[in-house]
Amino acid sequence: MFEMIEVKDMNTEEAVALCKQEYVEEMNKVKCMPPMDRSMEEMLTNIIHNVKGAPYGKAMISENKLVGFLAFFGPWEGFHGEGKGVFSPLGASAFAGKERGKTASLLLEAVAEELVQDKIFSIAISRYANNEEVNKSLCLNGFGIRCSDAVLSLQDYGYDAEDSAIVMEELVGEDKWEMKELHEKLADHLAKSPCFLPTSEGDTERWLQNDGIKVFAARYEGKLAGFMAIDDEAETFLTERTDISNICGAYVLEKYREQGVAKQLLDAMAKRCMEEGKSYLGVDYETINPTALRFWTKYFEPYTYSFIRRIDERVGVKNKNGKEG
Repeated sequence: MFEMIEVKDMNTEEAVALCKQEYVEEMNKVKCMPPMDRSMEEMLTNIIHNVKGAPYGKAMISENKLVGFLAFFGPWEGFHGEGKGVFSPLGASAFAGKERGKTASLLLEAVAEELVQDKIFSIAISRYANNEEVNKSLCLNGFGIRCSDAVLSLQDYGYDAEDSAIVMEELVGEDKWEMKELHEKLADHLAKSPCFLPTSEGDTERWLQNDGIKVFAARYEGKLAGFMAIDDEAETFLTERTDISNICGAYVLEKYREQGVAKQLLDAMAKRCMEEGKSYLGVDYETINPTALRFWTKYFEPYTYSFIRRIDERVGVKNKNGKEG
């Protein structure tokens, strides 16, 4: 037997313990992840405090113990479509026990009922990549994987021999605007098949105006061939650590993709991060982008997948009898 309660009423210490358990399980499979230290425990505790204030969320009690919870933030208009959507970031869900897949499914059922009542039809959840039982449950509940976060340990990173034809150059200040055309080409690539991921007007300009982003250009035989950029901010709590930097953009012109330009850019990023005292390098990428998926997984280990489900909006339309369905 189980009892469903609101996330605001769940025991904070038990919730943090579930989060720690899931992190350690993932760390044991992704060896380059940072260890569970005091700073990570503090991050997870802060996350749980925020989760307990989430607008949507349920927790499950079984035999007087917390066995799982699932919370969502939002809603936002135009979230992966034209309607309203919500997002459950990493740490806003955790599941324990031998039937954690079933627990995840039951919690999703309870929360989704409230979401649809509020005309929310787009749902996204960030989960650990190697929690196979829960991930299978999400897929069987109609979710698909759209993007991933991955990490590498700079101490174990392997550099390629430098190619004298590939010249790296950091662009600062107004020089960053040289990347405008390449960044727009990246946006065009993502908008086409098979990604179908449109960007908003002005995204490139906002990206270039962000002073926190460091941009490296690659020139091949004197011609601009591609770029890669890093930032101290990203999308999971792990990337809030001070010893990790995060790749926040990369693109190589198609005619240079067999010349090793992307790897040389990654080498330059790794060297720069090591010089700044970083221990890890992270990246988030679209798994629906085959080019990115093939490249990043050569060097990084995925530790999250983001699952997306779009609910048929017709369930919120009243039929002739005045009932919804």
